[in-house]
Amino acid sequence: IHAQAFKGLDVLEALYLDDNRITTLSEYTLDYLPSLLHFSMSFNNLTSIPNNLFMKTTRLETLNLGHNLLQHFNETQFHSLPNLERVHLDHNNFKKLDLVACKSSEINVDGNDLEVIELNKWTKKISAQGNPVKKLILHEHYGAGRYYNFSFNEVSEIVFFVHEHCCTAENLENFELLTQAFGDLSQKDLKSNEWICVFMKSVGYETSNGFVVNNVCTKMNGMPASPFIEKRDED
Repeated sequence: IHAQAFKGLDVLEALYLDDNRITTLSEYTLDYLPSLLHFSMSFNNLTSIPNNLFMKTTRLETLNLGHNLLQHFNETQFHSLPNLERVHLDHNNFKKLDLVACKSSEINVDGNDLEVIELNKWTKKISAQGNPVKKLILHEHYGAGRYYNFSFNEVSEIVFFVHEHCCTAENLENFELLTQAFGDLSQKDLKSNEWICVFMKSVGYETSNGFVVNNVCTKMNGMPASPFIEKRDED
């Protein structure tokens, strides 16, 4: 695709290039599409995405790069996409993917090779089937209306970040109550007697709404104890 292929299409809102044999994109390909809301390039042969591809598409709401050969995605590109609502990065070759910078409410990363998934508070729905996920990190994921689609067969550690005064230490160390507070995670049939939870008040970060601390839950079924466990007596 020529770098100026879409020049003059200032009011174009949707661009679908699915099911082709595209292998590369110029970093200027979308520069002429300031009104773009929906962009899809699924089922192609992309191996990489230019670092500045989305710098001029600040209105983008949906992004679909599923079913390609991507191994890396520069998370700083999410910073230029404040209106993103749905993103599909499924069925690629990602081993690492920073989703904390992504403010999309719906994320699909099915069929990759991710062992750690970390989500910020804006993510309402996440699908990560077919990944060997071992660690899940959730930032301020309170209440109902959230949907988690994981295979929990390999998960041995879940880290919850919560506001310092929203829960008591006793509640945070009760795995059943904790998963209920974190929306549909409670529907995954995670047996509370298989997990040990440790409230880490000394670890966290400052937000505009107060200090956020973390709670580490580790599965006990023959799994090595989390290094956080050793600090329990100190707390």
